[in-house]
Amino acid sequence: MPHNPKLHHKELAIQHTLVECRAKVLAILQGKFADLSLSEDSYQEACIRALDKWDAENIPVNPSAWLYTVSRNIAIDSLRRTTREVSLNTTTLSTDQVDLNENNSFELELNKQTYKDDVLRLLFCCCHPQLSTADQMALALKVIGGFKTNLIAKAFLCKEKAMEQRLTRAKKKAGEIANKSSEMSNDGSQHQFGELTKTERKDRLSTVVKLVYLMFNEGYSQTGGQTHIDINLCQQAIQLGSLLSELFVDIELYGMLALLFYQHSRFEARIDTDGKLLTLEQQDRTLWRSDLITRADEFLQKSQSSRITLGQLNLGHYELQASIAAEHSHSKTANGTRWDKILDFYNSLIELKPTALLILNRSVAISKLLGPQAALDELYQIESYLKNYLYFHTTKAGLLTLLKQKAKAMEAFKTALDLNPNKQEVDYIEAQISELRSS
Repeated sequence: MPHNPKLHHKELAIQHTLVECRAKVLAILQGKFADLSLSEDSYQEACIRALDKWDAENIPVNPSAWLYTVSRNIAIDSLRRTTREVSLNTTTLSTDQVDLNENNSFELELNKQTYKDDVLRLLFCCCHPQLSTADQMALALKVIGGFKTNLIAKAFLCKEKAMEQRLTRAKKKAGEIANKSSEMSNDGSQHQFGELTKTERKDRLSTVVKLVYLMFNEGYSQTGGQTHIDINLCQQAIQLGSLLSELFVDIELYGMLALLFYQHSRFEARIDTDGKLLTLEQQDRTLWRSDLITRADEFLQKSQSSRITLGQLNLGHYELQASIAAEHSHSKTANGTRWDKILDFYNSLIELKPTALLILNRSVAISKLLGPQAALDELYQIESYLKNYLYFHTTKAGLLTLLKQKAKAMEAFKTALDLNPNKQEVDYIEAQISELRSS
């Protein structure tokens, strides 16, 4: 079948809309039905119908309202098939009856101030402490992020079938928790998500912040697939984080958002016109979004101000990472980067919580300041921890290339090819191998 560029454009435009609406619509569905599986399944079916009915040039005026209307109707019909008594006094419309351009009455529900509470309830439900940390992350990535089960399984280093079973159990437990937390008021309406103590809310928020960070990272550098960057997922993570910042004053949240905005500011420069990945040094810095860098600066300043107000002297994990990103973002040229400051921030991060991944990231700064051999010596100490990590081997290969150890560099690049790189990463690695062969 010949390639149809118009079809590709249509799919991209619609997929972007479906991803952008996902958290909003799911949050309201969950608030109405208190059933994660029902809400997600209904939304997925609505997305299938949208792909069939929508056109790139004729996406509904209010796509969230359309998707919510169709999802809600699908959910109600599903409940009517499984129970004789459904306490939902409403009529449903078929997909054909939902006008693409009509601002129907359900739009009002999407515009209520309670929308923020609905999103918060959905996030907190997925990240409930009665679920294990791993289940919280997996469930939130599936339900809110819309990740495919096979990609979540790869991230958790388990088989797809096992992850599917795990998600089913987690959804069921989350649903039971939601039902227990919901109390009926005198007028028959449900209270918002169960009252939390200040400590409980802080702990739950910390988990949600980590979720948003993981969502952004998957979009920033996708696992497998055809593309390296999923701009929709990055934007969805930033939207969720920004919404949280309207609801909470939190150092950790502000630091995380600063980091995300710094990283996101470079997205237009990370891939050239031929679709090839560009390293930080190769990027055209005039393409970096100054407006997003300004937003990042504002959140980093908020984080620092809040920390001072609370009398906390030491920078936190996200704040330190954002400070590293700020150094890159404010360097006009690659040669002007203050690697000494970056190394100091990495040392503080490792002192806060030493991990092999941080040591790997610090090796770049060490290479710039002390040379590639010093950085390589660091990598050899953590090789056993990161032997299955793609970027360990590409970093190692890069250092070996600088040391003119071609055979070892090629071996490291070939190892990286076996670790599920996405297509653009494959192209980059193969180009490096080809260059080594010809040099």
